[in-house]
Amino acid sequence: MEQNDFRRRVPILDHLPCLRRLRLVSCLLIVSHNPAHAELNIIPPFEVTPEIVAMRGCIEGVAHPSELDLTTEAQLAACDDHVTLAEDRIGAVGIRGLTLYDIGTTDDHRAQAFTDFTEVIEARGDASPSVYANRAFVTFKRKNRLDLSRSELDLALADITRAIEIIEATAARPRPYYFERRAMIYGTLFEKRGDRDYIVRAIADMDHILTLQPDSPRTRWMKAIFVKYLPEG
Repeated sequence: MEQNDFRRRVPILDHLPCLRRLRLVSCLLIVSHNPAHAELNIIPPFEVTPEIVAMRGCIEGVAHPSELDLTTEAQLAACDDHVTLAEDRIGAVGIRGLTLYDIGTTDDHRAQAFTDFTEVIEARGDASPSVYANRAFVTFKRKNRLDLSRSELDLALADITRAIEIIEATAARPRPYYFERRAMIYGTLFEKRGDRDYIVRAIADMDHILTLQPDSPRTRWMKAIFVKYLPEG
């Protein structure tokens, strides 16, 4: 059966994020074992391969087929196994980076997430804006923002800006939180360097978000903070 034919029969699959990053067979396995989708009566693959077991452990944090929750250490070990076993190694590296970003608890975890996102960028370039954004985000999880070096801040700013540029170039749905994160980077750069232009840019990003979400109280609150720190001149 062609993937599009299956989607016509099971429309909910169009909205499942797993189809954007995994092969259809893997997505079907995940969906078929999710009680929330029991009414779809989806039949899982006949063969449960070690790759699929590792993938489920990494993404869902469960053991297959027991469905028991894995510890953080076991889930991250499953991610390592998935990288080793996956046909699409770079895709598996990206998934490991996301998992490390989400549940990692140590500096080593965050450093590995940064390395994984870097490997995906080097292999696939502008294929996805999210990988640039994720590398920018994980930079701020690795250290206190004021402890970041000039080069780390510059790279984070370049990454989130590149993510925004890719979205704008492809006319994809805007992601307001990218502009919010960039504004926060601008704010940190202002605190470290004292350049008024960074605050001006942060306010511009807040204004852009308000064109997308005019009723956002969070954005108005953040903009007010930036305006408060806008130096005279």
